[in-house]
Amino acid sequence: MKSWNLLFCVIIFSSQLFGQKVDRVDPPFWFTNMNQEVLQLLLVGEDLVNFEVSLDYPDVSIHEVDDIPNNPSYALVYITISENAQPGELALTLRGKKKHKFSYELKRRSVYVQKGLDAQDVIGVQHIDSLDVSRVQDNFEQLVETGYTCIAVAPFNGVSDSVGVIGTTDFYHNRSRFGKIDDMIDVQQFAHRKRIKTMRIEVMNQADNSHRFVQNPPFNSWILKPGSGHYDTTGYLQSNERATSIYDPHSSYIDRDRFTTGSLNTQFADWNHANDTLAEYLIQQSIWWQEVGGYDAVYLANYPDIDQIFMRIWRDRMLAEFPTLFVIGEINVPSAVGQSWFLGESGLNREFSSHLESVTDKELGHAISDFLEGDADAVYRLMTEDFIYPNPNHLVTSLWNDSKEINLSDSAIIKRKIALGILLTIRGIPQLSVPSITMFDNDSVELPLQRYTEKLLAWRRKNEPIKEGRFIQFVPENEVYAYVRDTERQAVLVVVNASERRQSVNTRRFTEVTNGYHIGIDIITQKTFSVLDQWELKPNEIRILELKRKPEVLED
Repeated sequence: MKSWNLLFCVIIFSSQLFGQKVDRVDPPFWFTNMNQEVLQLLLVGEDLVNFEVSLDYPDVSIHEVDDIPNNPSYALVYITISENAQPGELALTLRGKKKHKFSYELKRRSVYVQKGLDAQDVIGVQHIDSLDVSRVQDNFEQLVETGYTCIAVAPFNGVSDSVGVIGTTDFYHNRSRFGKIDDMIDVQQFAHRKRIKTMRIEVMNQADNSHRFVQNPPFNSWILKPGSGHYDTTGYLQSNERATSIYDPHSSYIDRDRFTTGSLNTQFADWNHANDTLAEYLIQQSIWWQEVGGYDAVYLANYPDIDQIFMRIWRDRMLAEFPTLFVIGEINVPSAVGQSWFLGESGLNREFSSHLESVTDKELGHAISDFLEGDADAVYRLMTEDFIYPNPNHLVTSLWNDSKEINLSDSAIIKRKIALGILLTIRGIPQLSVPSITMFDNDSVELPLQRYTEKLLAWRRKNEPIKEGRFIQFVPENEVYAYVRDTERQAVLVVVNASERRQSVNTRRFTEVTNGYHIGIDIITQKTFSVLDQWELKPNEIRILELKRKPEVLED
């Protein structure tokens, strides 16, 4: 009996000795002079119930304390940081079963102003396997010398599976192979010094199943549960991946619910963005990464999969803190109309505007693919729908399957060159997947394609009509598609024959834009063509011509 009493006393003493404890705070630090004064702190630790918190720091005070009785591993503390607060260490004291002290740092805000993106930019999506800072910096510099103006990197705190889906593993910490946060900051500061724009790929819709909030959520309501009951016996609901169900006026509730509550992959869990506490946590982590990294743009992966009301709130909060930040929504829908609906400003979404600067125009990639497969009107037809966008030049364009590993034949390389030629000269902000940190070696079958891309990019970087000129297209004739990019002083004519036959081109039909110009110089081959001649185009030939006036030729 005495031994049981002794054991009982030891247990009581141990619980008092190892009472409330804070092991981690999210966000790990914060900043002064932010637009939002109230900051949510998520405490992670042990027995975090029935306590009070106090702090003594000028112009900072406790706003509210919420413990979570159903999960004492977490608690919420809200603090008010006034506009006069100065950087420094906050000493917080937690009083409950015992007293526990912990510190929290306020840092000074960065003076960096986000540059945003426009039609002058070319985005290179960099897939980094590990954060070797010196190698990444060398690669960034090489890419900029090639002609890329903005480098996008996949999330350092995410994981990819075999189908390319990304889920967050920890909102405030890098995965180990990417080093420490300071390593990422070094890369960002290097980019700023070199005048390289950077873009963060943000994953807001799902987490990897290894995430602590999936394994042990602060509130069960943070994880989205299927609402319709149409899921399998394990409780898993596979998404139908039909974003069209959101804007389809005839969409059934079951289809819409299956898209909005279903999961893309059993490896991931979906967030419930309608939960206000989680919503604040997610918004704060976005602000934190933006302030730490100083990104010029944010790419919102799987944008339609995210609660649209939440994303509008998220965008407005980001806009308040970073007025020049350029935000892109990744859209995977089979029409330009659908892409425009998510952009909102065109009026196709009558409920509210998303306040996004841009969405992805993946339909252009499909149209280019169809064009190369024999549909001579494909790109022309898509461009006729640009009236539904407030600013088509802000659309982020890419090729279909651009990031796919390819083993190209000679004929495939020719087709690929045409695709790249169109992408890098037509309206919009082009985005390309770039080689991994080691570029193609001299024995690679893809080296000619790489060299072609580098030549196009280097030329584009200095060409005003491509970056800011008008876009005028001509109805395809004889399976030849042509368009012009021009300013008052310069013009570029692009003529493409993607058929398997030689085609004749009557250049006089272009006189409304070529009038006053004498010749065109092919930017790749440097061959000269008269703008008044009848042209013969070889099968699968693209000509990107800088038009020159006669006086300029004589001066040369």
